[in-house]
Amino acid sequence: MRRGLWALAALLLLTAACAAPAEQGPEEARTVSEEAAESPAGQDRAIVAYERIIESFGGGTYPAEFGDAYLEDNYLWVCLTDGSEQMQEKYLALSGDPEILRFRKVDYGCNDLRALQDAIVDTPEIVFASVGVDVTENRVDVGIPDLEQEERTMERIREHLPPELAERFPEELPVQISQEDFVTLS
Repeated sequence: MRRGLWALAALLLLTAACAAPAEQGPEEARTVSEEAAESPAGQDRAIVAYERIIESFGGGTYPAEFGDAYLEDNYLWVCLTDGSEQMQEKYLALSGDPEILRFRKVDYGCNDLRALQDAIVDTPEIVFASVGVDVTENRVDVGIPDLEQEERTMERIREHLPPELAERFPEELPVQISQEDFVTLS
């Protein structure tokens, strides 16, 4: 996965270099490394900061306030259920590169969403094409082949939630159901 991210970053840099306007003179031309150095943050720095944060947790489950993180506009957006200044300071220090961090307050921590995802996968009598946590939307996305079954699917999920999850999500589940067909790989 890491190698893929590095390859993607290299491809984006190469694309940016090739897309520079042809009419620029030598004094106006800028190298990709100059542009990267001037950018407020880069993917490489964000990846390193994310890895530092994750490694600080010591493996296993994440802290309850951590809703995961995502890369957008070359910033690492850290999702927190506790958006206090003290909590933000904690993550700024953990990252080792506070300049590239931005914060977003979310309703659910990563542990809760992953537990909900696992419970959905284990729900009997539902057919789904995909189930996954959407960090940017702070929810679980479920793809089902027949949208006419959406209401029934939600009922089945709610009926089979483990008690601790039913307690954590007493009202509306942070679940988005959409139509998705099965993909067959050959």
